[in-house]
Amino acid sequence: MPDQPRRGCLLYPVHLLAIGLVLATLSGLAARWCWPAELLCHFRVPYLWLSVALLLVYVAARRRGWIALAALCLLYNGALVGQIALSHPRGRPVGPTFRLMTSNISRHNRRPELLLKAVRELRPDVLFLCEYGDLLVPALAPLRERYPYVADYPYGGAFGAAVFSRWPLAESRFEWLVPAGSGTLTTTVRFADTAVTLVGIHPPPPGAEPMWRARNLQLAGLAEYVARLPGPVVVCGDFNTTMWSPAYTDFVDRTGLREAREGYQPTFPYGLPRLRIPIDHILTSLHLQAEGTTVGPFVGSDHLPVLTDIGFAAPDPQMRADGHR
Repeated sequence: MPDQPRRGCLLYPVHLLAIGLVLATLSGLAARWCWPAELLCHFRVPYLWLSVALLLVYVAARRRGWIALAALCLLYNGALVGQIALSHPRGRPVGPTFRLMTSNISRHNRRPELLLKAVRELRPDVLFLCEYGDLLVPALAPLRERYPYVADYPYGGAFGAAVFSRWPLAESRFEWLVPAGSGTLTTTVRFADTAVTLVGIHPPPPGAEPMWRARNLQLAGLAEYVARLPGPVVVCGDFNTTMWSPAYTDFVDRTGLREAREGYQPTFPYGLPRLRIPIDHILTSLHLQAEGTTVGPFVGSDHLPVLTDIGFAAPDPQMRADGHR
């Protein structure tokens, strides 16, 4: 009998952890209106593993109520992760493809040669870089030998951007779509006798509530902008949000774009693999089809690059000219 109270005392920290898990698990319900809740909604995979650990502890301790609580957290987070982890491409490209790579290279990158090495090995046809700042321009000059077409805007370091391409670029511009956000790079890639609009983005990171609001405003403005673009469209970059955020789901719903990612492929932060989340994305309009999406190697940044092969989708009789059904 004396062991029973002692065991209960030992479980108090576990109970506190379980309560915290429940609050974090339900954070997504308030993520649209509450900045801290939105920050918490991104870590579904860590919550899933923590649910498993707590369930095992409570089964061993024979705490039925807590077992049920841990099991519900496991099911809820498991369902959200499963939607992403079990996702797969819908069809294959028809005809030729081009390889697109997007990477937040970090303005504090001290090993840009790793990016050059990755580009040589992975051989993307089109490369979008964000956090392309003045200090990195000389180190990345060898990219101009590989890519004859360049649209680069190294403004302010953290929000500068560049596109390097094997295919001709036209109508390149770097503009602020909303006053509170960051710049957006838009260019037209001439591929297989078709103009493909490439939009490279890097909204502000939601590290504080004003930045969170700025990111949401920029994604909303981007959605309106992208929805008006004609023909095939690709949007890529560091979105600073995961697929579990309403900011992301609203963007996808308004634009009709689809995620190129296959399964759960986290990209940030590189140095904390157990907490790594997928915030770097490639999205395409229904004119296009991506396949073979992968996360690339370490390039000296706190983000891992994402690359995919993109071609034209099979004709869909229900698709309008703007890429929507």
